[in-house]
Amino acid sequence: MSGEVRAHYETILKRFPDTLSPCKRYQRIFWLARVGTTTMAIRILCPHFPEARNIQVTGDRDILNLISANQDEYQEICLDTSTVLQYMIKLSNFLKKVEQNIGADPSAKSEDTGRDLAILEEIEKVGFSNLTFISEDLLKVQFSMTDEMENIHKLDITIPPEYPSVDPTPHADLPSEWTPLVSKSFLDMYVSWIEAVVNFVPVWHTLAELDRVCWVLDPDPPSPRHLYRRIAIAPSLCIQIEVDPSAPNQLPAIKFFGPDWKVTPLREKLCVNSEEWDFEDPLLTNLERILDLDFPGKMSVSREDLKVDCWICYSYHLDNKVPSVICRTKMCAAFFHQSCLYQWLKSVPETRTTLETLFGDCPYCKSPINVGIPK
Repeated sequence: MSGEVRAHYETILKRFPDTLSPCKRYQRIFWLARVGTTTMAIRILCPHFPEARNIQVTGDRDILNLISANQDEYQEICLDTSTVLQYMIKLSNFLKKVEQNIGADPSAKSEDTGRDLAILEEIEKVGFSNLTFISEDLLKVQFSMTDEMENIHKLDITIPPEYPSVDPTPHADLPSEWTPLVSKSFLDMYVSWIEAVVNFVPVWHTLAELDRVCWVLDPDPPSPRHLYRRIAIAPSLCIQIEVDPSAPNQLPAIKFFGPDWKVTPLREKLCVNSEEWDFEDPLLTNLERILDLDFPGKMSVSREDLKVDCWICYSYHLDNKVPSVICRTKMCAAFFHQSCLYQWLKSVPETRTTLETLFGDCPYCKSPINVGIPK
């Protein structure tokens, strides 16, 4: 049955291309119907789609007034229908028959009608085929596109009730370097967003191998707005890289996280070997070359073996925080969330407090350790 429903809706689209539905079952339909020089934003409620049973027009105000003023013609033409498609064809015929009764001056439309019509016309300019969502109250629409890496991106536009007097607001999951264009024109915002997506594709392509091969700890999961990666590269040792979107093939900003005795040699190698960075090589190949290190892969090393999660709560992310306190003892090198270690030391009677810092023993190796009081 679902296939028949979809086929019926697709037939409607072929007959009336300026039509869209915000519902998966097509029980509400928006239709831009042109009558003479006037365009009407018609809303149709069809609770038993594709059947026309209990079908009714719920807006806009102009079409409701038109039906009310021509009730006999409407009942004669439109009521004896079995499917939604038949109803829309007959409604179209009804509008053509009485079009001489409609004033062509758009200024005569009500404010609600003008807003709905303006929004649907803006959607039409972008293309109904690019629309992936529209709310029934016309307060939010969503467009999509697929980039050259076959990744789907979405642009959300929030539309104020006062539109078009007040500009809509675009939102997208893009890096902070993106400055969204605010405009009354959906098409201008869509084109600007497409250009931004295309410009970010090279940096996403650069990071894709890391996401596919390495143990990326943060962000989890990576999204298009994230241009940094914190990666486990050895037990109790992580590297964080952040790629410049304007120069994705250059040496990224690099930070190390781990005990000093593990981090210091890597910092030295980075300083000595940075000139060996080759713009033609992939990011992972360059990082492994200048650090003289093979990054552990998901297929060869388990996450548990890397010992990068908090040794108290056994997780990496906790309230949007990652482990930031490290035991400096070589035989231990345990990672802890600041809040976890704080709560642990706070429960131990021997713990000492000086100013904003707690001093005590590591929960595992009993070596001295300290942690700041969480803010």
